[in-house]
Amino acid sequence: MADSRLCQTRRKVSGAEFDSVVRRLVDGAEPLALRETMYKIRKGSLIEDREDLNALAECAFNIIMETGEDSEHTGPSSRYARPGELLADIFVLLRLELPQFCSCGKNLRDNGRCCLTPEEKAVTNTRILLNCIQRRYESLMKQFAESEKAGTVTTELEFKLAACVTFIGRLYVRKLVAARVVAQVVAETIGVSQRQPHPACIRCVCELMLLIGHFMEDSKPGEALMGQFITRLNNLRALRNAGTNLPIYDETIRDILFNLQDARSLKWPVTACVPGFRVFLQYIDVDWLEADRDWQELRKRKALPPNEMLLDSLPSNAGERQHVKIVSMFSGRTVAVACPQNLELLTDAKAAAELAELISESTGTYQRRIMLFKPDSTPLAVC
Repeated sequence: MADSRLCQTRRKVSGAEFDSVVRRLVDGAEPLALRETMYKIRKGSLIEDREDLNALAECAFNIIMETGEDSEHTGPSSRYARPGELLADIFVLLRLELPQFCSCGKNLRDNGRCCLTPEEKAVTNTRILLNCIQRRYESLMKQFAESEKAGTVTTELEFKLAACVTFIGRLYVRKLVAARVVAQVVAETIGVSQRQPHPACIRCVCELMLLIGHFMEDSKPGEALMGQFITRLNNLRALRNAGTNLPIYDETIRDILFNLQDARSLKWPVTACVPGFRVFLQYIDVDWLEADRDWQELRKRKALPPNEMLLDSLPSNAGERQHVKIVSMFSGRTVAVACPQNLELLTDAKAAAELAELISESTGTYQRRIMLFKPDSTPLAVC
């Protein structure tokens, strides 16, 4: 317990400093260079135990929910969209590097037990994040309900609600939270029956649906759950005043609901619904010398996976295999070096998916965001 208490004391004294460091990391982070950000987190000993991880999660919500002059803008062009995407990707990498913690707070590596008794279970990275999500969301919904009752809902509060709910959606598509968490958030935000939710609640749930629809409907249970969400939203769109027979919600909200239904009928076109979600990458066939040179540059930038950072060069047995460098189609910057078994096999969608997975592991970029192109700039089909 001593280490945990020391950490809590340090956090009370330097909480503002911790917040400032996280903000600088996020401001300087690039979606295709998050390995470098992780190196900075490790080098700066930013996360030494679970209290630090909890503080990072709290800071993440502060960053995405802070308001500004443009706080009335929601959706993919909002000010919370980019940091939300970056922070969600960072939490994916943190789960890999800091999977669980001892009851005393220490990080457990290599299946260590520290002071855990045989019957005790370690505290997982995901559980710490979920606890933070629950606290922040419940606090925000309580504040929103009180303001709605008093008729004092502000644009700032609407902005915070949209930022919080969509951040949870970004964590869901990265498999950091379960579908049941999303279902609970939707139920508490717009209700399941009778209740007539505030227009801002409907708007932010529609934005959430655009984020998660493509991923949720990948499975039968998810498709059924999405059907429940859409049915509830359609019922809200159809609500009319009993006395005047006029729609309860104005035309703007009804249009948002109609556009959501249209997006679903088109199988959730991700690039249309969430501009900037896709990461456009191109693979280029290179010899071992060029591959090693690019690999060395990535190592110098601390942009390689942790296991490769321990090496001095590409593994010697890789010298006889084909190599490709992966470049960003926008910046032209090399972001990874990969060694596929046979480039000719990339005509097969399954083999192409394996390359995408390899690139995802190397860059820390969520696989579903990656759109691959061949050397001739034609899209590579990935299953």
